[in-house]
Order: sequence, then C-alpha cells, then structure tokens
Amino acid sequence: MVESIPNISEGRNRSVIRQTIRAIECINGANLLDYSSDSTHHRTVLTIAGSELGIRNAILAIATNAIRNIDLRQHDGSHPRIGAIDVIPLVPLIGTSLDQCIALSHSIGRLLAETHKIPVFLYEASSRLPHRHRLEQIRKGGFEQLKTKLLHDDWRPDYGPQQPHPSAGACVIGARQPLIAFNVNLESHNLKIAEEIARRIRGSSGGIPFVKALGLLVSTTKHDGVQVSINLTDYQRSPLADVLTAVFEEAKNYAVKISGTELIGLIPADAVVGTARNIPIREFIAPNQILENRLQQQSR
Repeated sequence: MVESIPNISEGRNRSVIRQTIRAIECINGANLLDYSSDSTHHRTVLTIAGSELGIRNAILAIATNAIRNIDLRQHDGSHPRIGAIDVIPLVPLIGTSLDQCIALSHSIGRLLAETHKIPVFLYEASSRLPHRHRLEQIRKGGFEQLKTKLLHDDWRPDYGPQQPHPSAGACVIGARQPLIAFNVNLESHNLKIAEEIARRIRGSSGGIPFVKALGLLVSTTKHDGVQVSINLTDYQRSPLADVLTAVFEEAKNYAVKISGTELIGLIPADAVVGTARNIPIREFIAPNQILENRLQQQSR
C-alpha cells in the first residue's frame, strides 16, 4: 500500500475542488482519506492511499483536472508553488518499500510529462541530483521565475520539456518518509514576529533538525492573523512535542498568545506522543486525523 499527498494550487474554487474529489472517487484501488483547502494559501492538500496502480491512476486524474482548471498566471496564494499540481509525495505503507515508491515516482513522472507536456522534477529519495533533494530548492523563485530557471542546465527537468507549461508550470514528485504539516496560529497581525519564530525553529537556520517553517499572514474563517507554518520531515528524530514546545516558548518571549493549531492532512499514530507545555499532544489531534484510524475506517 502507498500513501500519496498531492498538493494542488487551488483553495478557493469549490467547483474545481469537488471535481478533483469526484475524480479520485472514480478510481479503483485508491481511497481518499482526507483533504484540506485553505483560501489564503490558495491550496488543497489531498491524502489518498491504495495500490501502486490505484495511486498512479488517481494522480493522473488529479493532474488532468488541475491542469485543465488552474491557471497560475492568475494565482495569488501565499504558499510557495511552481505548479497547478505542485507536489506529489509518495510514502510507503503496509507491504511497500521506499524503493518501490521511488520506482513509482519515475513511472508517474514520466507519464505526467508525456501526457501533459509539463516539466517534472524528482525530489527527496527519488532525486538524482543533490541540489534537487529538498522541495524548497526546486521551488525557489516560484512559478514566476520558472521559465528563466529552466534555461540553466542545472535545472533541466527529469522528465518533460525544458520550459514550463504556460498555465500549469511544473510538477514535483518523489518518495519520502511521513511528514507532519502543522500550523500554529498567533493572536497577532505582526508578520515579523511569525517570521522570526519560524526562523528560530527552522533547521536550516540552526534551529531544530528536520523542521521547515514559514511565517505567514492568513485571513480565513478559521484564523485572521499570523501563522507559523511547519513541515516536520522526521518526527522520530525531532518529535512534534519538542517542535510545538519551541514555538510556544518563542511566542511567549514575544508576549503573543496562541490562538489555535491546525494539522494539515493525517499523522501517524506513533507521532502523537509527549507533551507541549504540559499539554498532551493527543489534545491537538482529533482521532479521525490519525492515519491508522482512517485506514481502518476505509477497510470496513
């Protein structure tokens, strides 16, 4: 079994999001476990699980819908992106190895490039070049700078043309281990505070290893203010409890209260351990946000 978490650059048009969900539901061998849309990020994160064939067919259906309906020339979301179907992680689950997910990423990447004439980059464990291992390296410059970036030999796509799709940009796909995407909302509109907290906890800035973080200003029905948006790439070596504790302590230093937290997608059960400022991590996570619980529900 394989888990995939495709990210599409649409978080506002409910019709396009519904079309995407219906496309997944028509695929044999793939189940939609979860989806989350954010209008400020202008992004929808989907979580699907299934056989290798089911996942391949679901991703092709998602890509077809995204490329047909999303025009990045008119896109203004706050989240970094280079493509209509921006990134497609593949995560090994029961009975599947990381090597199998790497092979699957090549197969899907080749099909996407051939079918849609879109440049495809491989990242994480699938990457063949060290400067493309991290997603943020590939995304640097965004859609707006993609045409210029692709002119350089260092950025020749793994598959597809050496120029972006006019409206859909490029796509990134790769195999990786589970990642936790978690947002911490602050009772403030001061973007500099969120950016500084993100910088302090970010692994690349000398903070916590395996933490990627951004400070963002968001305005949704859930939160109007700044947010520390976190990707935790190895929760076993840097537990979520430690990361949240660091964010809470940094916010306290700025005399800023936490207004809420938000998990994006699903989380492995063994990551829901420990405490952050004496609050059990399980209190931040609903039971239906735990990956194993969703898989069990789907098997009934």
